[in-house]
Formats: sequence, structure tokens, C-alpha cells
Amino acid sequence: MATELDKGLTLHRAGRLEEARTVYLAILDADPGNDEALHLLGLIAYQSGKLGEAAEFIDAAIAANPQQAKYHSNRGNVAKAGGDADSAQQFYRRALQIDDDFHDARFNLGVLLHEAGDLENAAQAYSDILAKMPENFDAGNNLGLIRLQQGRLKEAERHFKTLLAANPGSTETY
Repeated sequence: MATELDKGLTLHRAGRLEEARTVYLAILDADPGNDEALHLLGLIAYQSGKLGEAAEFIDAAIAANPQQAKYHSNRGNVAKAGGDADSAQQFYRRALQIDDDFHDARFNLGVLLHEAGDLENAAQAYSDILAKMPENFDAGNNLGLIRLQQGRLKEAERHFKTLLAANPGSTETY
């Protein structure tokens, strides 16, 4: 199965979604409970804008292996894309309960909270990422933007100067 899964992933990464989908479905024919194939089929559906199908596949992956943080995080992305911010937040938080170092889920939670206007909790999510990964440009930039929105100009300036020192060509930060 691993070689077939690798084949599907190679196709998937190359943007050949229908071919990857065919490989993942063949894996499920041989092993109906293969959580990774279910998850990847969910990602293909999500990438194709088929949110209901994406939710079904990722929910099945979670049922098959509930301790995979990435499944919960990606299910949160599907919920967010469908306009269900409350469910998205629950999925992101569940991913972080499973793996506190899963920065994708923490970043997605930060974006969700930022969009909802919960600036302090969004800032905390980004700060948590930066405490472990100070080079994370996106978290640093978003934290700087939040501090700017809050009128905390000295903090915003400090974040942006740190980013510019590490990424002098960043026009976004300028």
C-alpha cells in the first residue's frame, strides 16, 4: 500500500488530482479503512470545492484514526471554507490537543480568530508559534498586523523590524 500511496501523493502534488483520486480509490478497494487514503481523497474534494464530499472523507479518516492532528486541522479548513467558524475552531483546537506542536493548526486558528476580531487570542496563537519557530514569517507578520490594529505601534514596529532583518526583500513587510 505504501508504494501506491506514494504514487498517489506524487500525482497529487503534481496537481494531477483525478489520477491521484483514482489511485486513492484503488487503495480503498483493497483496504476500505485506510485512513490516509480517505484523508487524501478529502483533500482532493476540498481542493475541488466539493466541501460536502471533503467533509465525508475526512470524517471517515478521523473515525479510522482519531489521533491524527492533520486530519482534524484539515477538517477545520473544510468547515471554515463552508462558513462554519465555530466547528472550524473546534477542529483546530482538537488538532492541538493531539499535537501541541502542530503549527499549521495553530496558525489556522490564529487566522480564524483574527478574522473574527478576537485579536488578543489570535495574537496568542501567533506568539505561541513564534516561541517555538521564531523564523515563521507568516506568524510574525500577522502578529505585527494585529499589534498595528490594536494601536500597539512599538510592538508592531519591533515585529516588522525582526521580520525585515531576516527577510530584507519582503515587500509585504515594508
